Amino acid sequence: MARTKVIDEYALLTFLENGPGAQRIHDLIIKAEEKKARILISSFNLSLAWFVIAKAKSPERADRTIKNIRSLPIELVEVDWSISHLAGQISLKSGLPLPDCLGPALAKSSRADLVTGNTKLESLSSFIKIEMVPG
Repeated sequence: MARTKVIDEYALLTFLENGPGAQRIHDLIIKAEEKKARILISSFNLSLAWFVIAKAKSPERADRTIKNIRSLPIELVEVDWSISHLAGQISLKSGLPLPDCLGPALAKSSRADLVTGNTKLESLSSFIKIEMVPG
Protein backbone atom coordinates (compact mmCIF):
# COMPACT_ATOMS: atom_id res chain seq x y z
CA MET A 1 0.00 0.00 0.00
CA ALA A 2 1.20 3.50 -0.79
CA ARG A 3 1.93 5.96 1.94
CA THR A 4 -0.99 7.56 3.77
CA LYS A 5 -1.87 11.07 2.62
CA VAL A 6 -3.60 13.80 4.58
CA ILE A 7 -5.45 16.39 2.55
CA ASP A 8 -6.48 19.75 3.93
CA GLU A 9 -9.22 22.13 2.84
CA TYR A 10 -6.92 23.73 0.25
CA ALA A 11 -6.40 20.42 -1.53
CA LEU A 12 -10.06 19.46 -1.20
CA LEU A 13 -11.30 22.79 -2.56
CA THR A 14 -8.83 22.59 -5.45
CA PHE A 15 -10.37 19.22 -6.32
CA LEU A 16 -13.94 20.48 -5.96
CA GLU A 17 -13.27 23.61 -8.02
CA ASN A 18 -11.37 21.64 -10.66
CA GLY A 19 -8.31 23.81 -10.05
CA PRO A 20 -4.84 23.13 -11.44
CA GLY A 21 -4.10 20.50 -8.76
CA ALA A 22 -7.47 18.71 -9.09
CA GLN A 23 -6.06 15.87 -11.16
CA ARG A 24 -3.56 14.97 -8.41
CA ILE A 25 -6.36 14.71 -5.84
CA HIS A 26 -8.50 12.76 -8.30
CA ASP A 27 -5.61 10.32 -8.82
CA LEU A 28 -5.26 9.89 -5.05
CA ILE A 29 -8.97 9.13 -4.75
CA ILE A 30 -8.71 6.50 -7.50
CA LYS A 31 -5.77 4.90 -5.67
CA ALA A 32 -7.76 4.91 -2.44
CA GLU A 33 -10.69 3.25 -4.20
CA GLU A 34 -8.25 0.57 -5.41
CA LYS A 35 -6.92 0.22 -1.82
CA LYS A 36 -3.50 1.40 -3.02
CA ALA A 37 -3.58 4.53 -0.89
CA ARG A 38 -5.20 5.89 2.23
CA ILE A 39 -6.53 9.46 2.38
CA LEU A 40 -7.32 11.25 5.64
CA ILE A 41 -8.87 14.65 6.37
CA SER A 42 -9.45 16.19 9.78
CA SER A 43 -12.96 17.13 10.81
CA PHE A 44 -11.73 20.70 11.25
CA ASN A 45 -10.30 20.91 7.72
CA LEU A 46 -13.54 19.49 6.34
CA SER A 47 -15.49 22.11 8.28
CA LEU A 48 -13.30 24.83 6.75
CA ALA A 49 -14.13 23.51 3.29
CA TRP A 50 -17.83 23.51 4.23
CA PHE A 51 -17.54 27.13 5.39
CA VAL A 52 -15.88 28.29 2.16
CA ILE A 53 -18.56 26.60 0.06
CA ALA A 54 -21.41 27.86 2.28
CA LYS A 55 -20.12 31.41 2.11
CA ALA A 56 -19.56 31.34 -1.67
CA LYS A 57 -22.71 29.38 -2.61
CA SER A 58 -25.09 28.47 0.23
CA PRO A 59 -25.16 26.31 3.36
CA GLU A 60 -27.44 23.85 1.55
CA ARG A 61 -24.97 23.53 -1.30
CA ALA A 62 -22.15 23.03 1.20
CA ASP A 63 -24.13 20.30 2.96
CA ARG A 64 -24.73 18.45 -0.32
CA THR A 65 -21.09 18.79 -1.34
CA ILE A 66 -19.80 17.46 1.98
CA LYS A 67 -22.30 14.58 1.82
CA ASN A 68 -20.83 13.68 -1.60
CA ILE A 69 -17.27 13.99 -0.27
CA ARG A 70 -18.15 11.66 2.62
CA SER A 71 -19.09 8.99 0.06
CA LEU A 72 -15.52 9.03 -1.32
CA PRO A 73 -12.71 6.92 0.17
CA ILE A 74 -11.52 9.81 2.32
CA GLU A 75 -11.38 8.94 6.01
CA LEU A 76 -12.67 11.62 8.37
CA VAL A 77 -10.53 11.92 11.49
CA GLU A 78 -12.11 13.65 14.46
CA VAL A 79 -9.79 16.21 16.00
CA ASP A 80 -8.98 15.12 19.54
CA TRP A 81 -6.73 16.63 22.18
CA SER A 82 -3.55 14.93 20.95
CA ILE A 83 -3.98 16.36 17.43
CA SER A 84 -5.10 19.76 18.76
CA HIS A 85 -2.19 19.90 21.17
CA LEU A 86 0.29 19.00 18.44
CA ALA A 87 -1.26 21.67 16.19
CA GLY A 88 -0.77 24.18 18.98
CA GLN A 89 2.87 23.18 19.34
CA ILE A 90 3.42 23.47 15.58
CA SER A 91 1.76 26.89 15.57
CA LEU A 92 3.83 28.08 18.50
CA LYS A 93 7.12 26.96 16.93
CA SER A 94 6.35 28.05 13.36
CA GLY A 95 4.37 31.23 13.91
CA LEU A 96 1.68 29.92 11.57
CA PRO A 97 -1.99 30.39 12.52
CA LEU A 98 -3.34 27.51 14.58
CA PRO A 99 -6.06 26.54 12.03
CA ASP A 100 -3.36 26.08 9.38
CA CYS A 101 -1.56 23.62 11.64
CA LEU A 102 -4.37 21.04 12.03
CA GLY A 103 -3.58 19.28 8.73
CA PRO A 104 0.14 19.12 9.49
CA ALA A 105 -0.61 17.83 13.00
CA LEU A 106 -2.81 15.06 11.61
CA ALA A 107 -0.13 14.20 9.05
CA LYS A 108 2.57 14.04 11.73
CA SER A 109 0.47 11.97 14.13
CA SER A 110 -0.57 9.61 11.31
CA ARG A 111 2.94 9.33 9.84
CA ALA A 112 1.48 10.59 6.59
CA ASP A 113 2.37 13.06 3.87
CA LEU A 114 0.42 16.32 3.76
CA VAL A 115 -1.13 17.25 0.42
CA THR A 116 -1.95 20.96 0.35
CA GLY A 117 -2.08 24.08 -1.74
CA ASN A 118 -1.30 26.31 1.24
CA THR A 119 2.13 27.72 0.42
CA LYS A 120 2.56 28.95 4.01
CA LEU A 121 2.95 25.31 5.05
CA GLU A 122 6.08 24.80 2.96
CA SER A 123 8.02 26.10 5.95
CA LEU A 124 7.13 22.84 7.74
CA SER A 125 8.88 20.62 5.19
CA SER A 126 11.62 19.68 7.67
CA PHE A 127 8.90 18.49 10.07
CA ILE A 128 6.64 16.53 7.69
CA LYS A 129 6.68 15.54 4.05
CA ILE A 130 4.60 18.04 2.10
CA GLU A 131 3.26 17.61 -1.41
CA MET A 132 2.20 20.94 -2.85
CA VAL A 133 -0.68 21.02 -5.32
CA PRO A 134 -1.37 24.16 -7.31
CA GLY A 135 -4.56 25.91 -6.26
